[in-house]
Amino acid sequence: MANNISEIGYARVSSLIASDADLNIFRGFQALNVRNILYLQSELAELEETLRDLDEDHNDRAKGNDVWSVPRSWRAVKKEGDEYLECVHRLRKTSEEYYKALQAQAWLLNLKSPAARASKNLRGFLEAHKFDMSQMDSSFIMDDRYRNDLVTLSWEEKEAMSRFLEKYLYKAFEDKNLRIPTRGGEMLIFSNQRIRSFVRLLVILLSSVLPILSIVVLSSIKSENRRLGLIVLFSALCSAALALLSNAKNVEIIAVTAACHFSGQLSVLRYAAVQVVFVSGNPVTS
Repeated sequence: MANNISEIGYARVSSLIASDADLNIFRGFQALNVRNILYLQSELAELEETLRDLDEDHNDRAKGNDVWSVPRSWRAVKKEGDEYLECVHRLRKTSEEYYKALQAQAWLLNLKSPAARASKNLRGFLEAHKFDMSQMDSSFIMDDRYRNDLVTLSWEEKEAMSRFLEKYLYKAFEDKNLRIPTRGGEMLIFSNQRIRSFVRLLVILLSSVLPILSIVVLSSIKSENRRLGLIVLFSALCSAALALLSNAKNVEIIAVTAACHFSGQLSVLRYAAVQVVFVSGNPVTS
């Protein structure tokens, strides 16, 4: 974000939030949405009961064929069923609002809570620039009552190593062009791209070094029991690297340990096969 000193008020706050995906923090109003769903649900239930009563009321041939046809014919509804037609129109509008509210709630439930550091940074900025947003408007992040209602729009799945670097070693990835003044000093904006590149480099190095290292180490070990122990160790290292440096699920980590695959990026069949050679004996040389 270019720190434009000419920006004031909502413009400055918006520029800050737009500068970092992690700062896209807002209130979810989940309780209000649930309340709206409950109201709409009750309204639909009332309409359901009303339509049922209207069906029974019109289901009488003694009132004439046109009245009797209302529950059975859309043309009859438009012609004779004024109250019936009004109820149907209310049903369409209410049911549309109801299902939109259900979809919104399902979407909200999939949103994550913001990172503590991101919330702290946004609070620090608003504390330092309290005249850019009124106290009432900034209460969404400043008031602890709403802490559990905050959501972030950042969908990026970050592996454990990236989260660790962001939390403890963020200064190493600081973007020196993005320094934002706060009441306690300056807020540093680190580069997510630099962190991703660093983690990718670690993945490349470990995926290249681990197989070669296992070959070198196992080739120098004569004891079969020690070889088996080292194979377990290298497999554990491989799984640990996968857990820390990727977004692999538990089942994928188990599969790696079982020498099935390396999260679609590194085939461990060859890696496991190379190690297995050292269990049966010395590698064959041509």
